[in-house]
Amino acid sequence: MKIRLTTEKGMTLLEVLAVSTLSVLLFGLIFSILMNSINHQNKEMDETTQLTDVTYLLKVVTKDVRNSTKLETNNQTMRLKSGTDYITYEFTNNTILRNGQPLGADITYFSLSNNGSGGVTVEIQTPAQQEVTIIYFRKAE
Repeated sequence: MKIRLTTEKGMTLLEVLAVSTLSVLLFGLIFSILMNSINHQNKEMDETTQLTDVTYLLKVVTKDVRNSTKLETNNQTMRLKSGTDYITYEFTNNTILRNGQPLGADITYFSLSNNGSGGVTVEIQTPAQQEVTIIYFRKAE
């Protein structure tokens, strides 16, 4: 005795293949969007960290300049005279050192220079941005 199936419940091989293909494409698209979001977030986080570091650097340099009376520069070394003490800034190996202690890293350019009108021009450049500001001495020598 033979039993014949008269109902065709289920999916054909072609339907399974079509659903699988669409699923792979959909998951690929979702994965691509997710990875792009993660990469963008990491890039933004790095830029925010650099901005925070530069802001801190400018704050420290501004405080030192405003409390000093004289600026001496030679090559990559800058000295600020504050009373009888000197504050030394050095720029070596993409790092700014303040009195020998690291103050900022991943800096591509750093310069302190007299601007001729009683102030100091500070230039700090990172891979993401460049900041230039002029700070004026509060005390006269």
